[in-house]
Amino acid sequence: LYIELRAGYLDSQEKHGPGSNTRAELHEQVPLCASQPRPVSGAQPTIAPARASPPSNKSMSSTYKYVFIPADESRPIEVKEAPVCGLATDNLSQTAKRYFYESSDKAARAAALDGASEEEKNKLADQLRDEIKASGQAGSRMQKIDNDGLIAMLKATHTSNTCEITAVTVPTASNGHRAVSMYSADDSRTRGLPYNRRATELLVASGHDVDSVPTPNNRLAIGAAPRGGVLGDAFVGRCHDDEKADIWTRVDFDLKDAGRSEATSLWI
Repeated sequence: LYIELRAGYLDSQEKHGPGSNTRAELHEQVPLCASQPRPVSGAQPTIAPARASPPSNKSMSSTYKYVFIPADESRPIEVKEAPVCGLATDNLSQTAKRYFYESSDKAARAAALDGASEEEKNKLADQLRDEIKASGQAGSRMQKIDNDGLIAMLKATHTSNTCEITAVTVPTASNGHRAVSMYSADDSRTRGLPYNRRATELLVASGHDVDSVPTPNNRLAIGAAPRGGVLGDAFVGRCHDDEKADIWTRVDFDLKDAGRSEATSLWI
């Protein structure tokens, strides 16, 4: 419960807190226990204000491709298509969030909160405070929030469409300002979702470390790989992201990009 609540609290701070200017591509989920990915092409993720739409280009394709990687290895990786879009209307992130919300029990849990008595809500708030204290966050501002505030924040985690976003690669001049992102369920561990070997190997082949123990300095790293690898199904897509040129638009990422190297037997 505390992990879910703190994720919702961080999300609300990021959206409404002072000085919040994180890029929308990475704004929905900040991993609580994730190792910082090793730099790709010697660069770190760039955080900047979101840009609403791609530049006008008559030769640009009207659709782009992305892939869906099921955790169940008996199912093939699927190539999907969607209309080309800009950051403000990114249909891939919207599709992923809707998919993970509809496949979860968040709606049922939100309904249970609505139907809870005041006594039950007060007990739940006390339980949340105990979990916060046990986590070593006794001095957290969350400890000072009243019962109604804690319940409202917990409900918000059950009613909002969110997902975990991992920066597979970051946009740099050396890669043509192409960024690749992976979308997975942000509650995969609490739900006990199955290990996704193919998605995890793609992250590892891209330079991510999924095995190291997080430290206080990197436990909130934006875009870091989930510790222990990916659980549950995953979506992977690419965008052209050039801040100086004011470009953000979806471009193809298909099976040849998520293919296996026979020489290394790793995803590339």
